Amino acid sequence: MTPKHTRLRNDKDYKNLRKKLSKIPFNKYAVESGFKQRKEQKIEGKSMLLAFIMMAMQGKNTFQHWSEQMASITGKTVSRQGLWKRVTSKLTKFLSVVLMAALAEQTKHLQHHVRRYCSLTHYKRVLLQDSTTITLPTILRWCFPGNVVKGIKKSQLKIQVIYDMLHNNFLHFEITPFRANDQSRARSVLAIASKKDLVIRDLGYFVLDIFNEMSRTGISFISRVIYGITAYDTKTGIRKNLYKEIRKNKGLDKWVILGGKKNLNVRLVAIRLPEQQANYRRRKARENKDIRSNHSKEYYELLGYDIFITTENETILTTKQIASIYGLRWRIESIFKCWKSHFHLQELIPFKCSLTKQRVEAIIYMMLIFIVMFQVNIYNFVLMKTEKLKNCFISLFKLCKYVANNIFSFLEHPINLLLDQIIYYCRYDKRKKRINYAQKFVLG
Repeated sequence: MTPKHTRLRNDKDYKNLRKKLSKIPFNKYAVESGFKQRKEQKIEGKSMLLAFIMMAMQGKNTFQHWSEQMASITGKTVSRQGLWKRVTSKLTKFLSVVLMAALAEQTKHLQHHVRRYCSLTHYKRVLLQDSTTITLPTILRWCFPGNVVKGIKKSQLKIQVIYDMLHNNFLHFEITPFRANDQSRARSVLAIASKKDLVIRDLGYFVLDIFNEMSRTGISFISRVIYGITAYDTKTGIRKNLYKEIRKNKGLDKWVILGGKKNLNVRLVAIRLPEQQANYRRRKARENKDIRSNHSKEYYELLGYDIFITTENETILTTKQIASIYGLRWRIESIFKCWKSHFHLQELIPFKCSLTKQRVEAIIYMMLIFIVMFQVNIYNFVLMKTEKLKNCFISLFKLCKYVANNIFSFLEHPINLLLDQIIYYCRYDKRKKRINYAQKFVLG
């Protein structure tokens, strides 16, 4: 059998992936970013990207492996020193522009007839905003400062993401230092969301001013509620004791005004959790609490409830639907897990003293470009093809693993030829006691 590293020597073998990239004007962006300064170059941007993807799917990231993959694509020998010299701020600027172009190109291939959760049919888009953390060598803490563990300053970065769950596409990426918390990036959704969109976010993005702006512009939202928020009666303006009302009624579904001067008029929904789940939350809170905090009895009592705020009234979403839709937010967590488990996003960061800020940013940008390509050209294509097949639901986690293990097949062959294998190896296992994400999303 031909070894993997020599299997794709001919340029024609890459026509499938090159075709997908052909609509992005790499040469134009390379010139504008300053990455390309001469007419003819041995190392050009598109080949660097393709070679990196091939290397990354094998879980490797060295200049030696990178240069070998470059040679297999171009047919020309490339030294690792030559590649090292090209990893500069000009490369990261070039890649950031390519990423934005890939995101824009992605929106042209949206699935307009997707199988969707029955309670979400009247929304144009359902936007999930979240972030994932990547750990870096401590030598980079000057540019990517992280948290402090046992007196040692760590280096970390965050990738901020906005994801459209209805159409399975990414709308926004941003690389930030770890200390730039989620609240500071809460406003970014306003540049993307519009009327008839539904925004779902966790407590990290809880900012009343942002909720007010979303409400005024007709953007719907569902969010968890921070503990201790002040609430007032919508008619009398008198402050309400939410804890007493929730405890007395063993739940709540009422319109209130949050934040006093902010005058945010929202529907507050509190749903009692099963005792086992409530006890798990309390046990976790006791184990993870900061030594400076001293949670009250009231706080632990409220951990027995899911408490949400939303702009949607009872005729649009019931209390159970609100909780169920918010549960779909875990989709973004599954996506992050796929990035790290199968696309090796964390492993691709080499813990070496020679690692630079530019190389870290280049790694992240190239992986995000690949992820966008994967989402549109493979995952959405497979979903479209299996849409009419009864009880055929594709697991994103299994598909990511399959793509990573068979990246050369995807480079060599059209996806149509691999569809039967993808369906066989990547469909969800049959489970009687609990439904999977895809079934929940379709069946509600």
